[in-house]
Amino acid sequence: MKKKIISLVLATAIAMCGCQKAPENAAVKKKDFDNMIKEAQETTDKDNAPENMAKKYDSYKNEITDKKMGVYVTADAKVDIPKSKKMSVYRVSQKKIEQSMVDKIKDQLFEGDEIYDGCILKMDTKATVAEEIRQKKEQLANLSEGGDPKEYIEASIKELQKKYDKVPKTIDKSKYKSDMKLTKVKDLYEKDKNNSYYEWQNEFGGDNEVIYAISDAKDGYKKNIYIQNNKNYGNIISFSKNKSSYGQVSSITVSEENNMMDTNCGMWKVGVKPSYADIIFETGSGVNIIQSMKEVKDDTCTLSEKKAKAKADEFLKNIGISGFDIDTKGQYYELLANQEEDKYEYRKVWYFKYLRSIDNVLVNNEGDSKYADSGQGESFTKYMWPGESIQICINDQGVVEFRYGAPIKVNKKVVENAKLKTFEQARKIFEKMIVTTNANEDGDGYMKNISVSKVALRYMRISEKDKFDTGLLVPVWDFIGTYEDDAERDSSYRDKSILTVNAIDGTVIDKGLGY
Repeated sequence: MKKKIISLVLATAIAMCGCQKAPENAAVKKKDFDNMIKEAQETTDKDNAPENMAKKYDSYKNEITDKKMGVYVTADAKVDIPKSKKMSVYRVSQKKIEQSMVDKIKDQLFEGDEIYDGCILKMDTKATVAEEIRQKKEQLANLSEGGDPKEYIEASIKELQKKYDKVPKTIDKSKYKSDMKLTKVKDLYEKDKNNSYYEWQNEFGGDNEVIYAISDAKDGYKKNIYIQNNKNYGNIISFSKNKSSYGQVSSITVSEENNMMDTNCGMWKVGVKPSYADIIFETGSGVNIIQSMKEVKDDTCTLSEKKAKAKADEFLKNIGISGFDIDTKGQYYELLANQEEDKYEYRKVWYFKYLRSIDNVLVNNEGDSKYADSGQGESFTKYMWPGESIQICINDQGVVEFRYGAPIKVNKKVVENAKLKTFEQARKIFEKMIVTTNANEDGDGYMKNISVSKVALRYMRISEKDKFDTGLLVPVWDFIGTYEDDAERDSSYRDKSILTVNAIDGTVIDKGLGY
């Protein structure tokens, strides 16, 4: 089965995204938070005000080639500067998802549906265990060098046969009706200690709250919602509705692979030929996914962009969300999350990405998470704080995808009217650092091709010194575009932050480290 790469296996996500050593360059390593605040408090002048910089800069073009470092950069970018009189520095923290919002979402998205606990999708039956046994026996019959040893496979088959005798033939859904109430994981696990899904959830914190629910699909559409309040890995609401499958939205980690939604397996604009930068599927079997994809014809999107946006805005209003503005919009194809072998289906939707707006300036962490850790051995804990965003897909059915990741609340204004680096200063830092931070250390001749399509002055959350639960919203110059690695196709991405310059002190922000 092809599986979507969206941090469903927590350990893998953590191993891949752990804290990395910052590049040895002054623009990166000399991070002095006290000094940054002092610089922000310096007297600003009219040339540094966003509304005045917006009059001076509207585009950025350049070309940088360094064959020795294996980096080729082109820039043909719009410079997006908000027409705001000032930008400040704010202290923020994570915000829990409240049951009152969940109740409103239930009314909006599940009206008239019978709702069941989504854990039933993860529970084993005799059919699923039998398939595992078949696969192990096939593996045993075709032993390969470097694969699992014969003794290990035989032991696995014996354990699976014991499991087969214990699991039910089918799942009685009537025993798993959901009231869509936020419940502590430990309480869900205590109700049924044979439930492997909540056993897995419980390993990452029994006091965390969760809802995982699916609809009865009587109208032909399978609805799936996952909601969590998790102090270590972030708070999230993820909803998906389609005819193909219930998808795989049931993860503890809050990811936004390749700047896409984690409720589907990829997105690309209508009229643009898709590439592997646009999809999130394993490709180890050699299947050409792009050539194999087929459009779903009976899940239509004929409404106008204006009507689609009105539906999205109305939905947010009805569930009590305000203070957000549109960052990205357009008509897209989305690759649906399927659970069948080699079945790749896509449909047309209107896509809207909303970001928090403060001082008429958007707040964006471009899908990257802050990472930290503590303890060692069995007490080792990995912490993740993803960036906040709201994403909605609309078609003729209404809201068919909804994702609200990592809500924040603003606690305090730390600096009023911060002094900013100009675009000219930020541009020089970018041109110096883009090669350094993307250098091909292997020297194998492969190139990293970077195309900058947008530069935005906006807010971004960074870490506070020795703190994880709070952060600072600071002004940044964000260089956004497409990254393609000739050597590692799966690491390519489109329309994502490539390099971010702190607009106060000029340092380059590593969003994984959080500063």
